[in-house]
Amino acid sequence: MDEAESNPNAIACPGCGVRLRLAASKKVFRGKCPKCGSVVERKAAVPELEPSGVSFHPAQQPVDEPEPLALPARAQKSPADVMRKLLAGFTGTVPRRGPGIGYLFALLLTAIVIVVLILAYLALVAALAYGVYWYATTIAPLRPMYSGRAIVLIWAFHLAVIFSGGMLVISMILPIIPRRRGRMEGKRLTPGDAPILHSFAAKIAESLGAPPPSEIRLTLDVNASACQIGLFRRRLILSIGAPLIAGMSAQQLGAIIAHELGHFSQRGGSGLHRFVHSFVTWCATAAGYQQSFGDEFFDRSEADTAIEMILAWVTWFVQFLGSLAVMGLAWLGLLATMFVSRRQEYDADRYEAAFAGSDAFFGTTRRLIELTLGQQMILSRGFSYIGSVLNDSDGVENYAAEVVAAADALAEHSREVVESDLQAPTGWLSSHPGNRQRIAAVRARPQPGIFHLKMPGYRLYPRLNPHSAS
Repeated sequence: MDEAESNPNAIACPGCGVRLRLAASKKVFRGKCPKCGSVVERKAAVPELEPSGVSFHPAQQPVDEPEPLALPARAQKSPADVMRKLLAGFTGTVPRRGPGIGYLFALLLTAIVIVVLILAYLALVAALAYGVYWYATTIAPLRPMYSGRAIVLIWAFHLAVIFSGGMLVISMILPIIPRRRGRMEGKRLTPGDAPILHSFAAKIAESLGAPPPSEIRLTLDVNASACQIGLFRRRLILSIGAPLIAGMSAQQLGAIIAHELGHFSQRGGSGLHRFVHSFVTWCATAAGYQQSFGDEFFDRSEADTAIEMILAWVTWFVQFLGSLAVMGLAWLGLLATMFVSRRQEYDADRYEAAFAGSDAFFGTTRRLIELTLGQQMILSRGFSYIGSVLNDSDGVENYAAEVVAAADALAEHSREVVESDLQAPTGWLSSHPGNRQRIAAVRARPQPGIFHLKMPGYRLYPRLNPHSAS
């Protein structure tokens, strides 16, 4: 029996469920809940009072202004109380596990393959540059056997080959040139903005033996990620989706953070991941330059004459072949690292299970799927809604609250979708194992975990409390 029923002077807010206590003399009450602002209007069931010599006719019953209500103790917790309870929830550290011989051999083999692919990329650039030079100095100057208009068309073809070949070489060199990193995604949360969240992430890193995050960023996605930037002084950037904080428990949120930081406990694997990511980024950027240049040149060329048609088609074709070549190298790199990438995910899952427990792993995965479905429902409103979220000072908080509300509303109706996603197998070309294999791998090695606190995740960053968002 809850307090609202057992205590005759207690009433429950219809909006948030907070139990409020009235003074014993109150028979009628009307006011606003001090937590969520909902209107509370109800007669309190109070015991019969002893006759005091004063009587009122029912029509003359006085209605007093409500006195300030005392909130329950759980609603009065200060940030310091939350911090102490949170840090006290850690019951140990996760033992470090060295990589096995098979994993080290796969790591070495993958690194060799990536080095060979990078050398192949550089050799392709050099070969293309020399090919353009050779064509311009050997083939183009040859005296054609034709005369008249045919000579003009032949020279137009030579010019198109040299021009498009030069642009192809440039498009492959540009991605290699170091450039200043652009603006990172998400809102930066300083230790002053979110002291509890920063302390929580640092404590998780300490318990895993991983480097602590130098910076935390708040994003809109139902996901989390970690990356290291800097050439000599490396900094670890942890990005956390606002819906995760608003819609998960502290145990589930900690499990997600432990998974991301677990990637950096095996430093050899994280270094190879950066290596592969850089190479694939080179190839994808070069292919993007080539496709955009070829398409733009082809679109702007109206090709009214035969010369213009030759220039347009030759340029587009050369750029198309170049993009196929570099994307082929990128796919070879991804295929070569697929085994190691999946192994790293399994390894990060083990860190997650060691932190929160194997039983919590299944619940965290399910909640991720539910929040993803909620996000899809909210994003169906279109780009204009996302623009309003980004322009509103409280947009991120309201967005996270709406995602959580949508996920909870869809929970009953989307059970089949959630169950299907939980049983999803690993795709042929996927760098991540499927949920079915990941859950089975965690259950095969049950772990008790070192953190089981189930307080709401928004306590770590109260601005994301979904119950107080407007």
